[in-house]
Amino acid sequence: MEQGLGSEREDGRRRRSQRSRARILEAIADLLDAGDSDLTIERVAAHAGTSVSTVVRNMRDQEGLAAAMNEIAQARVIKHLEGGPFEGSTEERVTDLVRRMAGMFETVVPLLRSMHRFRQDERLAVERQRIDGVNRAYVDSALAPELAEGPPELADVLHSVVSTSAWSHLRRNQGFDQERAAATMRTTVLRVLGKDWPTPTS
Repeated sequence: MEQGLGSEREDGRRRRSQRSRARILEAIADLLDAGDSDLTIERVAAHAGTSVSTVVRNMRDQEGLAAAMNEIAQARVIKHLEGGPFEGSTEERVTDLVRRMAGMFETVVPLLRSMHRFRQDERLAVERQRIDGVNRAYVDSALAPELAEGPPELADVLHSVVSTSAWSHLRRNQGFDQERAAATMRTTVLRVLGKDWPTPTS
């Protein structure tokens, strides 16, 4: 009988732990989606409506929290980048490229800042390299005809214009909202390509 009660109590603790972890992961996802770069254990606990000790127990430490953030962010990056091959005119392809990249940047920039705050230098370096690789691949794919016709340095310029650092500057330093930052990035790319078109209004 006591063994049965002990098993029930253990099952109850396990279910509560699973529910707590689910709330914590949901809180991390919400904060990332909101572009919140202040993803400390305390902020996650407050958003999840639980205690700091509960977050620590589920995530172990800041490295565990960073790993959970990274897992969630990667799933969202994949979603933002969906859309098939780039097609249409230069303007249409640039618009599509910036739309996809803006979604990715909104997810990964807060993640990178939090990793820096948590002093996750090795993880940060790996993630930066991965994001840069994805970014370059999408720029090269979207603008392949223009890159083929342009000078060798055109690729480097475009990779700098469409980048996490450029996005962070527009959003954080310039104080632009996501729509204005995307419009500015789009216009910059078009001007680099010699297409001086006005920014579309929505």
